[in-house]
Amino acid sequence: MQAQDEQEGEQEYSSLPVRTQALVAELLATMSHELRTPLATIKAYTDTLLRPRRISPAERRAFLLAIERASHHLEVVIDHLLEMASLEMGTLALELSTVNLVQLIREAISAVERRADAERMGAAGRLHFHLENRGSAAGDEVFLIEADHHRLRKVLDQLLENAVTYSPEGGSIEVSLRTLSPSAHAERSDLSPQGGDGFGSQMAASHQSELPGEQEWVEISIRDEGPGIASEHIGRVFYPFYRVDTRLAREVNGLGIGLAICKRIVELHGGAIWVESTVGAGSTFHVRLPRGGPRATSI
Repeated sequence: MQAQDEQEGEQEYSSLPVRTQALVAELLATMSHELRTPLATIKAYTDTLLRPRRISPAERRAFLLAIERASHHLEVVIDHLLEMASLEMGTLALELSTVNLVQLIREAISAVERRADAERMGAAGRLHFHLENRGSAAGDEVFLIEADHHRLRKVLDQLLENAVTYSPEGGSIEVSLRTLSPSAHAERSDLSPQGGDGFGSQMAASHQSELPGEQEWVEISIRDEGPGIASEHIGRVFYPFYRVDTRLAREVNGLGIGLAICKRIVELHGGAIWVESTVGAGSTFHVRLPRGGPRATSI
């Protein structure tokens, strides 16, 4: 019976498209590292704490903190996998409400600064936020949109954490927010439905839902001074499990699905996400969203 089950499993796997098989293989390879490493940490420190020997309070605290960090890493990995599965299967529905993008961005910046400070990455003072075209009379009201606050915050958290992670020590990170009229958006409405490089050879864009011609837009841009992304990689950075093959990227833990999740969430909102980059001069990630929200709340 077991041999028959194994044979059926092999046949079922071999019938999958080549691209799907590659994703499954990449997932298994990535998971073997992303799960085994924190589990090994938890086991090692737990075993040490359980040994019948005296441990100083400082050592005990250090061990417990290491266990806490490893547990948090596992939680993040599992959450990302579950969220990606929901997005791919189309079972995730947005919970729309009125979102103040100015407040949301400031909250995300404060959170990433606190995390970076706790990990001694020194992000404080490197993140700068400015509004490009806020009207004095309307104030922040021009940046009110219909969106899923929680999901949109996840997008910002991911993009900001990437910027901090890949920026050199002392590098500046610029976050900007602007409004776009329908005509201004139409000037760059050649976003490729296939996720190609509709904005040029140095850009990668997500699919954009069709929206009414008079729809107003907002755009968030996050620019870093990191190593940049080579042209042969830039069209694939939003693919699940895709990692740019650089020394720095190999040193950074992660599943390689953070940007893929960002892309799916932005698409659910009827928006677009793309990146502009120059090797050695940094990258700028753009998120463009309709102010009125998506016409549908699920895919």
